Amino acid sequence: NQAIGAQGTIYTVWAGNNEVLGAALAAVAIDGVTLTPVAAFQQQFTTLVGAIRQQRPNAAIVVATVPEVTAIPFVTTVQPYIFTPQGQKVYLLGESGPLTDNDRVTLPASALIQQGYGIPGTGLLLPEGSFDPATLTLTQGYILRGQEIGAIRTRTAEVNAVIKAVAGATGAAVLDANAIFNDILLNGYRVGGVSLTAAFL
Repeated sequence: NQAIGAQGTIYTVWAGNNEVLGAALAAVAIDGVTLTPVAAFQQQFTTLVGAIRQQRPNAAIVVATVPEVTAIPFVTTVQPYIFTPQGQKVYLLGESGPLTDNDRVTLPASALIQQGYGIPGTGLLLPEGSFDPATLTLTQGYILRGQEIGAIRTRTAEVNAVIKAVAGATGAAVLDANAIFNDILLNGYRVGGVSLTAAFL
C-alpha cells in the first residue's frame, strides 16, 4: 500500500528469497516450516504484483528471481570431511551417521568441529537439527543432507517459476538474479578492479 500510494513510475519487486533461505540457515528443510509452500507463495506474490499492476497500470514493474541459497558461503565453506595429520580423508559424523560428499556443513559448525564435534573417535556428533510438531519447536542443525539440499533447490526452482509466470501475466520484466549468481559462481565478477566470488571472505 505504501508503494502504491507513492505513485511510482517504476517498481522493483524482489521477494521469495526467505521462502528458501531459512531452510539453509537452520540446516533443516521441512515444507511448511522452513520452506514456504508453493501455493502460499504463489497466492501472496500474485496478490502483491497484481495489486501494483491494477493500481499503477502505466508503471514499469521489474521482478527478480531467487538465487541458489545452497551455494552461498554459509553452506559451502566448511567441508563434510577433515584430513588427518597423515593426509587421510575422514568424513565427519552427524547424529544420523557419517557425512558424504553430497552433504553440506553450515559455517557455524566450524566452532563445534574445533571442539571435537563430528570428529570420529570423540563421541561428539554434529547436530542435525529437527522440528517437533507437538510443540512447534525448531532446533537448528549444522548439517544439510543431500536430500535436504535437493528439497531446497527444488523449492527455489518452483518459486522462480511462480515469479516468472506472474511476471508474464502482469507484463512485468524479469531480472534473473539466479542466473547472475550462477555466473558469479562459475566466473566471478570483477568491479572496480576487485574480483568478487561466492567464496567465504
